[in-house]
Amino acid sequence: LYISWVGRSIRDNSEIPPSVLISQLRETIEKSWRLDESGKSALLHAITLEHPLQPFSLRYIEKNRDPRLFTYAHEWFTQTTFQKNTVQSTAIAVEATPLALTTLALGRFLKAPVKTYCIYTLKFTFEDSAKALRNDDEPFMLNHLEHYLFCDELLNALKDSDERVNDNLDAFFEHQQSKMTRQGVFPLGNFKNIAFEHIANPVKAAWLQYQTYLAQWPTVCEALTEHYIVRLDNGVTVQLSGQFNTLRQKGHACALIDCSAQTLLSKGDIKYHHFCTHWVNHLLLCATNTPVQSIIIGADTVCNIEPLTQDVAEKYLKDVLSAWQAGLQSPLPVAVKTAFAYLPKADMEKAKKTYEGDGFNHHGEVGNDAYLQRFFAHFELLRLSKTPEGFNHYAEILYRPLLTHIAEIL
Repeated sequence: LYISWVGRSIRDNSEIPPSVLISQLRETIEKSWRLDESGKSALLHAITLEHPLQPFSLRYIEKNRDPRLFTYAHEWFTQTTFQKNTVQSTAIAVEATPLALTTLALGRFLKAPVKTYCIYTLKFTFEDSAKALRNDDEPFMLNHLEHYLFCDELLNALKDSDERVNDNLDAFFEHQQSKMTRQGVFPLGNFKNIAFEHIANPVKAAWLQYQTYLAQWPTVCEALTEHYIVRLDNGVTVQLSGQFNTLRQKGHACALIDCSAQTLLSKGDIKYHHFCTHWVNHLLLCATNTPVQSIIIGADTVCNIEPLTQDVAEKYLKDVLSAWQAGLQSPLPVAVKTAFAYLPKADMEKAKKTYEGDGFNHHGEVGNDAYLQRFFAHFELLRLSKTPEGFNHYAEILYRPLLTHIAEIL
């Protein structure tokens, strides 16, 4: 049985008494039992634990702390040295066990470093409020997020279906439309047919292309789980893990083939920000001495990442993991779309336009990201950040390799 209450004000840390029921329970325990030969108050003290205000409090990691105080957030472990009135803190790993991280989580970090800091370090998200606002609307068409989710759902249904589905794709899509209509996910009236076509067309295009590449890579490899341990320059050890179920083989060559219903091009240019997780998966396999070609199939084109040598993959992976560890300490002054706009020619004006928009119903990357708005409301705040490494640095080490190695298959 675990009973808790908010015992301190989050504004001034003043003490807040528990509810009447909890107070009565505590009084009953104090009057009725005692801890061995100690006083009655010793029992209440023994079964009551007061947590610090912040999850990164030093009380969680002090050597002589209450043994009941612990944290799973290893990034907050610090080694503290007191010298007169100064406290010098250096982040290190205090356990032999490395920090565990998945390729999916690292890919999400690459796509949204500031959002990662807010969710994993500050423990807050804007998604719930956005969803509440959406529930007040009466939709006539699907928004971008809904379109993406339903396309993904439809494509996964295809992947999970019997191989014979390819013999009659039209019947499959008719069944899925009827099923999704009964679930109430589409607008009413004729809008539902238009909405489903917008979902079905890119899924069908990607699926047919996917079947072509599966035929070119006929041998299905066994599911593979890889682990890669790297020690960062600040002493932190990280274990990156990934599970791979889509590996195919042709002779001695190996390919990681993935299919997405998303469009991979915009006005003829590759949407590099769609490849963050693919890139991390590619790096992990190459770093563990599994030279692999990554083939990413979209609704409008197919892109490719050629195999990397183990040394190159390890170097790239260490850079990304170092930035990830730094990004848990403070928000990194970088945004993925803005970085890719900047990188080809180091064009700050293009980067600013991508970040802030052009004023013609285009809000820019910051206008569509509440997390960036919270810390870097304008491009100048991003570019002139006071962190030791700035926008240019993180754009180069995080996204330059991805830009260099991803190409469209023509």
